[in-house]
Amino acid sequence: MFPGIDMDKAGTMFRYCAKSTHRMVERDYVRRELEGQLSKLRHIANKDMKGQLAELERRIAAAMSVEKRIMGHQTEEDVFHRKLRDKIELLEKRLGVFLENREERAQRIRELESKIVERLASKSQKVATVKEGIKTLEKMHQELSKSGKFKRKLAMIDERLASMKGRLKALEDA
Repeated sequence: MFPGIDMDKAGTMFRYCAKSTHRMVERDYVRRELEGQLSKLRHIANKDMKGQLAELERRIAAAMSVEKRIMGHQTEEDVFHRKLRDKIELLEKRLGVFLENREERAQRIRELESKIVERLASKSQKVATVKEGIKTLEKMHQELSKSGKFKRKLAMIDERLASMKGRLKALEDA
């Protein structure tokens, strides 16, 4: 109904506001009754003094019991709010730890990804270098084989070419 408002929390808050308002109404009613009795007592100085005093004491006792009940409810609410606050603090700490761990995990992932990229980049560079070397040796081999001379040099180039091809295969397999 209302975006961004937690209905459970709003319901709890409404309930506590209603209880508090009800207690305040009760308190005001008892105080008005007490003030009314006291004003009657002042007007009736001597007649029914004992009966009025007994009535006054009864009303005062009732007011005191209502106040004690209100204080008891307030104490219960304080305990409840304290427990809620402690639970909220605990959850905030857990959330903080979770977020810190998530940040650390993300940092480790970034580091591993960069290492993998570096390793792949260095591997691809090595493969490219070896391929260039092979091309150069093949050109030299073609030129020497066309001339028909330098058979010893041609054999050395063949050996070197074979070792470079083996190295290239090893790099590509790894």
